Amino acid sequence: MEKHREELYSLIGRTVILFQRYEYTFKSLLIRSLIVGTADTLKENFEERSLKIRKKSLGQLVAMYIDEFVTAENNTDVLDSDIYSSQFSIRVSMILDSISKDEMKKMYKSLVDDRNFVIHHLITELIPHDALSYQTMITKLSAINQKFELNLENLLIFHEAVSEGYRQLIEAQRR
Repeated sequence: MEKHREELYSLIGRTVILFQRYEYTFKSLLIRSLIVGTADTLKENFEERSLKIRKKSLGQLVAMYIDEFVTAENNTDVLDSDIYSSQFSIRVSMILDSISKDEMKKMYKSLVDDRNFVIHHLITELIPHDALSYQTMITKLSAINQKFELNLENLLIFHEAVSEGYRQLIEAQRR
């Protein structure tokens, strides 16, 4: 019984770390996904967007990610520019040919639902001092972790590509 309890607690910790990696990755991608402004306002606009995104929950981040990355919509934040203050707008998006937007929404909704289960409902389904209950939760969490880890690998590949592009953009700006 004690072994199951310790395994479950360890798995809960691992799952929470996965959730945090997701949130961090989504925040990093979203912050860098849109750079808008004049030469004078780029940095300020970037910092403002960064602050706004850092306060969002996983569900909000997923919705933003799907809306901003899957469909490159016109940005209403872009102001008209004149000859003296050129407006820059750099947007990162991806073209998906192997998965539809609806399938992606469904996949991420499932991940958010799994996260909500762990954070808000796991404790209500766990029966203290019941080895079978602990084993059931271990099985559920193991499946959730496996799904999260597989999807996170793909997200991190995209994150690496966006980060590299962003790094090159910053270096070009410094020249």
